[in-house]
Amino acid sequence: MQASVSECNKCEGTGYLSWKQPDNYPIGEVEFCTCQLGQRNRQYWDDSSKAKQAKHLSAMFESAGIPPRFRDLTIESLAAIKDPGKQSAIAAARTLVDMGYIESPKGPKFGLVLSGSFGMGKTGLLTPVLRHWLDRGKSALWCEVYDFIDAIQGGYSTGNSDAKLEAAQAADIILLDDLGDASRGGMETDDRRRIIYQLINYRHNHDLPMLITTNLNGQQLADQFGSRTVERIIESCAWVKMEGQNLRMKV
Repeated sequence: MQASVSECNKCEGTGYLSWKQPDNYPIGEVEFCTCQLGQRNRQYWDDSSKAKQAKHLSAMFESAGIPPRFRDLTIESLAAIKDPGKQSAIAAARTLVDMGYIESPKGPKFGLVLSGSFGMGKTGLLTPVLRHWLDRGKSALWCEVYDFIDAIQGGYSTGNSDAKLEAAQAADIILLDDLGDASRGGMETDDRRRIIYQLINYRHNHDLPMLITTNLNGQQLADQFGSRTVERIIESCAWVKMEGQNLRMKV
């Protein structure tokens, strides 16, 4: 007759071979028995740990402002498309993740700008770079530029605008998505230019990395936000044009 779960001689019906229990110690330090109960216990705590990790990641993504549809993207998922027009951008993103900087003739760049027309996958490529820092316990912010500006301007009446700008200035890394308006013919408003300059100038002066996507080239950005702002971006970031097929139009 087969022994019941409670009759295991190794664990004496507890499912554990050591005094450490998973409600007080990391699972890696707990010795589970090889019996049915021990393996049942291991599965329960493994599932519980994964659920906690998923909840923690979700909270981190939400705190960082990463939209749900970008949270599961990886650099490799874009590389799998094998689009020659995107290889330089993919290589730059990988280098930034692996090395923490991108070497240039003027020294290391700790940030990255991806430019190109809409639908190239710029945001989808830079979001995993942002997540790399987030996964390692760094503070990160994902900002859609004009929503960010609107939030700051909307805080003028309540006094909350400084806190929003200071948070973006001080984060370990930020992603500024969609900097510049391709439909705009001239200079941005004085207030919008001031907000973006204060943000980028602070991060430039404190060597804090920036990830930026834009549909514009450097001159077009300078026409909208001023040459001082663009000069600081170029000094801080490697600039790579992303081309190839339009992923939004791909069926």
